[in-house]
Amino acid sequence: MPNRHIRTDAMARMKEYDTAVIMSGDSDFVPMVNILRGDKKKVIIVSTRWHVAKDLIRAANHYVDINRFKSVWELERYP
Repeated sequence: MPNRHIRTDAMARMKEYDTAVIMSGDSDFVPMVNILRGDKKKVIIVSTRWHVAKDLIRAANHYVDINRFKSVWELERYP
């Protein structure tokens, strides 16, 4: 889904949630995050440390490095 569709959907449904979890590091989301924060929404960014815009981290309430979840999605290898 292109970023503009995500932003449009998030803005149209603002009254339906109080926390937004954005799994992207793209700085294109900074204006949306600022609007959400202005509407008292909690915003959590989930991305990799090396592919996340610093402005996006600063705009959000929280940032989580996606590698913290690595053990959840790693599959055991069978011989």
